[in-house]
Order: sequence, then C-alpha cells, then structure tokens
Amino acid sequence: MVFSHPLNDSEQRVLSRSEHQVFLLLLGGFRARAAANLRGTTLKTVTKQIEAIYRKLKVRSRAELAQRYSLDSFSRPTAPGSPTAPATSRPASGSRAK
Repeated sequence: MVFSHPLNDSEQRVLSRSEHQVFLLLLGGFRARAAANLRGTTLKTVTKQIEAIYRKLKVRSRAELAQRYSLDSFSRPTAPGSPTAPATSRPASGSRAK
C-alpha cells in the first residue's frame, strides 16, 4: 500500500513527535479537549502544542490548517493493481449490485 502524508519532509521535521500527533488529530476533526484525552495529557499542553503547530506551519487558524493540509486533498492508500476510484464514490441511491 502507498500512503500520502499531508506534510512534506521539511514540515514533518519541524514538528515534534507530540505536535505531529496533535496535528493529525486536528486534521481528523478532533477538538483540543478530545486530543488531550486521547493522548493522556492536559488541555493546556495540547493548547500549547496547537499554538506551536500554527506558528511552525505559518497558519493562523484551524480553518487555515484544514484548508492547507486537508487529508482529502491527498491520494488515498491503494493496493497494487486495485482500481483508483475515489473512496467517496458509492452506487446511486436505490441501485443494487447484480
């Protein structure tokens, strides 16, 4: 399988491991409190990490972060030889596979 990552190599190097984890949680739609709970840290710690992420990636808001690094804008994992249809494509409503 091939995975694309929303950060390029230099952007990945600029973030600490913890910041990188929080970055991925933010892109996944998690709020700061939920990220703190999942990581077993305080809300204050995650808030400081979010501030560092914004500063290091030169963004000013969660909306800008999501727009610039949206997971949907990168290729999805595919297995060799598999069709590359978008993951969001589904049969039309009411249709059945025959």
